[in-house]
Amino acid sequence: MGIQLSGIDVSIHQGNINWSEVVNDGKEFVIIRAGYGRYTSQEDKNFKTNYSGASAVSLPAGAYWYSYATSVSQAEAEADACLQVISGKGFVYPVFIDIEEISQGLGKTEYTNIANAFCNKLAAAGYKTGVYASKYNLINYIDTTKLGNYYIWLAHWTDNTDYTGRYDIHQFSSTGDVGGISGNVDLNHCYTDFVGSSGSVKPSEPSQSLTAGSKIALNSAALFASSTATARSATKSGTYYVYDGIVINGRIRITNSLNSVGKIPMDTHVTGWVNVSDIS
Repeated sequence: MGIQLSGIDVSIHQGNINWSEVVNDGKEFVIIRAGYGRYTSQEDKNFKTNYSGASAVSLPAGAYWYSYATSVSQAEAEADACLQVISGKGFVYPVFIDIEEISQGLGKTEYTNIANAFCNKLAAAGYKTGVYASKYNLINYIDTTKLGNYYIWLAHWTDNTDYTGRYDIHQFSSTGDVGGISGNVDLNHCYTDFVGSSGSVKPSEPSQSLTAGSKIALNSAALFASSTATARSATKSGTYYVYDGIVINGRIRITNSLNSVGKIPMDTHVTGWVNVSDIS
């Protein structure tokens, strides 16, 4: 399958991690659990620590959000919670919805819609995104042909999977022994060059002065409908507020009311995107 990169995925269950030893052990990427469920209070307690540790040793990272969703609306709520938790964080690898909890009475159509609902929200915010699931769930509960270009992270604990569908990352063990980590850790092989992939959006760290709710001044600034739009949708002058502090492609979301900061749905409360360089 071309390139094969060696990586791990971690959560609070791995405890305190010595990231320098992880890198010295040959690991080339990490996928970090950001949280689970529909509320920001369900952030993984070690997410920020793990993100900072991986960043400090320049280990390319992605994230995952453990899903309990049984409907599109719940998946969208989970995506909103995930976006708030990862706000301001830059990822080279995708942010995945982790679909392990299967509810009785729901089938392939429902879980495919749930996966797409989550991924659509993350993609709209500028993140590379995709779906994590076991071989069994990918075959029986998710129609990967309807996931468009979203990435697939396959969980099948064997060195030589017989899964015939497409996938970008293969989690092949849950009992890995990795330097810098006490106890078992999940091991992965990645076959997609996320570091060098062209056209992929990597959110950058926000300026300290551009946190959510910060008051900003615009003077004939170009307003855009997205972080990647090439044509301006309007020109704005006056006082606005930073919506969530996420900087993507040098742009940031703004809102015209302090009361709208961070409110969901975005399309109701966000005025649009402006170039950070246009903020005075």
